[in-house]
This record gives sequence, C-alpha cells and structure tokens, in this order.
Amino acid sequence: QGNLEAQKRAAAQQGNLEAQRREEAKLAEARRAEANRTTGVGKGVDPKANHPKVKLRGLPYGSTVADVLNFFRGFGVIDGSVTFGVNSEGRPSGEAWVSFTRLEDARRAVREKDRHHMGDRYVELF
Repeated sequence: QGNLEAQKRAAAQQGNLEAQRREEAKLAEARRAEANRTTGVGKGVDPKANHPKVKLRGLPYGSTVADVLNFFRGFGVIDGSVTFGVNSEGRPSGEAWVSFTRLEDARRAVREKDRHHMGDRYVELF
C-alpha cells in the first residue's frame, strides 16, 4: 500500500511538472510576441509613405524583429517596419513584411536572399 501511495504522489508531481512546463511555454510565447509587437511595428515608419515592401514566408515561428533585421543587414530595411503575420489563433504564421528605403534595395534583397536559411528553415521572399 505504501508503494502505491508513493506511485500516486510521483504521478501527481509529474503531472504538475508537465502543466508547469506548458504554462512556462505559453508565457515565453506571449513575451516573444509582445517584444515583436512593441519593437517592430509602427515605430519610425510613416504609414502614408509608399515604401517598397517584401513579404517573407517560411520564417521559424520563434523569429524576432532582430532575426529579420540581421537577415537583411546591409539591405536598407527601414527601422520599425518589420510586421509579423499571425494565424486565427494569434500565433505566428511564419510570414512577415518588411519595408525598404529604396525599390532597388528591396529587389536586391529578393534576388540575393530568396530561399536563404534563417535558423533551420529556408525563407521565401516575394
């Protein structure tokens, strides 16, 4: 009987650990999404300006603004112009849009960076 009680306690502790891990993962995702929203959207970009944009598809779901800016280093990305797509559940869709200072910068980025890897995924540019 003592062994059975010990097994029950161990099972309960395992269930609590799994629940705690799930909760920590949700909080980490919320913090990442908030960081992307507050650092990458709408700062430094005139919404009325007609800046050339490039669509990214296939991003790792955990991508950040810093990851995208690093991917396009040297290509004339406008600060604050990275916008991430989300699915109907509010989770990252793997898509993003980026504005460039000049049309030629955007075209060069598509030519030179299309299907290059970010993390373990290749990113398509349109």
